[in-house]
Amino acid sequence: MENHKILLMIIVRAAICALVSFIASKFGPIFGMMSVVLWGVMMAKPIVELGANWFNWARREPYKKWQGNYYEFANVQIRIFERDGATHQKLWFAVADILKVLGEKPSKKLELVYGPAEYRVFAEENLAAFSEEGVKKCLTASRHPQAIAMRLWIEREVIKPHRKKLDIAAQIAATSASRAATTFAPPPGP
Repeated sequence: MENHKILLMIIVRAAICALVSFIASKFGPIFGMMSVVLWGVMMAKPIVELGANWFNWARREPYKKWQGNYYEFANVQIRIFERDGATHQKLWFAVADILKVLGEKPSKKLELVYGPAEYRVFAEENLAAFSEEGVKKCLTASRHPQAIAMRLWIEREVIKPHRKKLDIAAQIAATSASRAATTFAPPPGP
């Protein structure tokens, strides 16, 4: 349930409980104290739901910037995001995360080693990133023991599912376009 509906439910239930408590207190203090049970019964569910919603929001919020995708390799979060390429959405991998797994630090020489199709600094995120080709080149050149395993992990767990998602989206778009074309086709002439 949405937070504003829960807050409205709390206000309405609190008003009902306050009215019942006021009326019960007119019959004596014993009845007024018994109305406390009504407060507990009426207010418990919406308060728990509101707390659960806030907890879920707090848990999801840090990952929202990364489009809900959380990838981890060797106990290191690998930030991955999509950007439009020439023909499809392209994956970009945060340089700092990749190099952290390899035990290296980002440096200015990366701009010299990798071309603009492989390495780019995205100003809006203030983040240097490798493209799919760039991360493969980096991992192939690395002598770190985790480099081969990481390259396989990226190909199997990140790139392959991403391409499958794009294929499914393209099939859905093609199907809906063909349905729209047949549904709204003009009737044949006389």
